[in-house]
Amino acid sequence: MSGVPWKRLELAVLCAYALVFYLFVIRKSLHLSQEYSGRLYGLRAGSLAGRLNDLSDAQWRNFRGNLPVLTAVMGAFLIVANALRYLYSLKSRGASLVWLILSLTYLCYLHGACVGFILAIAGINYSIVKLFARFKYCTGLIWSFNLAMLILNRVYEGYSFSLFGQKLAFLDNYRGTFRWHICFNFVVLRMISFGCDYCWTLRSSHFDHKKHMQKCEVCYSGKTCYLALQEKGLSVDKYTFLTYLCYLTYAPLYIAGPVVSYNAFAAQLDVPQKNYSVGQICIYGLRWILNFLLMEAMTHFFHYNAFVVSRLWRQLTPFEIFIISYGVRLYTLQLIFISIHLGKLISWAWLTCLFFVPEILIKSLSNNFQAKSALGRFIHRELGAIGGAVTISCLMVANLVGYVVGPSGIKVLMSQMLQKDALPALATIFATFYVGVKVIICYLTNV
Repeated sequence: MSGVPWKRLELAVLCAYALVFYLFVIRKSLHLSQEYSGRLYGLRAGSLAGRLNDLSDAQWRNFRGNLPVLTAVMGAFLIVANALRYLYSLKSRGASLVWLILSLTYLCYLHGACVGFILAIAGINYSIVKLFARFKYCTGLIWSFNLAMLILNRVYEGYSFSLFGQKLAFLDNYRGTFRWHICFNFVVLRMISFGCDYCWTLRSSHFDHKKHMQKCEVCYSGKTCYLALQEKGLSVDKYTFLTYLCYLTYAPLYIAGPVVSYNAFAAQLDVPQKNYSVGQICIYGLRWILNFLLMEAMTHFFHYNAFVVSRLWRQLTPFEIFIISYGVRLYTLQLIFISIHLGKLISWAWLTCLFFVPEILIKSLSNNFQAKSALGRFIHRELGAIGGAVTISCLMVANLVGYVVGPSGIKVLMSQMLQKDALPALATIFATFYVGVKVIICYLTNV
């Protein structure tokens, strides 16, 4: 049998295993959700097949409940802003002013009087950037300030106005519908982007635009790709406080991103993007709707997050804990900077950094290994698959700590995982990760 058919047969076997495994996980998830439904916190009457809906996550519950109002506000926002822009041919300064006024109106609905906290922190960050941009360690100072604000925001739970005097205490009754310090995580990323882009502009950009155009199909066709907008520095006068505030509070991207760099954002105020047609944008909107419906299906049929909130994971087998961890990871993937607890985020981040070490070591050995025979290529491939499986297994532990058990549950988790009865489940999980990596390798090598 020649090499190519054998590889295709191997890929077919791997895909069959992956399909069977996913079907088993789905079946097990449905069984667990049904069996424990009477003991799970945060379940509400649902609208799909008579199932209870998992609304145990406060951020998702709040977003879902306010979605009709948010949709109406955002629709009106986009219509008014774009109509003014095209009617009066607004460019950078004019467009920034219009977007800022509309965005601040939107933020006042979301956060009420707490918008003042956002503007105050943004103003301090802007001052730091402008005062220290020419210093060598300016980027480190920007990062330090923003990380400190993240921690303080969490510690003080968004601050009470009474902390600044009893005369301001009445403002605590006007805090809006969304907790500002949760949404502020994305604002922090934008403040860092503004500071770094400004510092690098002053030190002159090393981006070779002509060389980039020769390699980039988008730029070569006469359009401008995102990388070029991001890396090509702006003139210093483009880094104004008005544009900066507009960038931080830009309503369409405020709650859930994505986060674009300041350079890319400011460049498109003068010249709106032309890379995506109306049809492509509509397809993106359709994808968002499908994602929302998928989220609704998940919360109705798989009560992963409720297991975590109810702390019932302690009563599950190691393999069932893995399933809950995997489900919660899917559930929170797009909300990682919005709804995750700071202590869990720090634990998850440190463990993730630590657990990338095995992959780096194995990848280094693999890159230095020169395969000259069929056996050598086979060994090289298996090394890559094993290295990937080891890394994913370690990241699974990080997910368990970050999303399910928390730092306080590590001891209980380890005691369960190290029992003799848990070894078959751990072996099955590792084998599944190995199969997943092999499928990716086969795909990347065009088998």
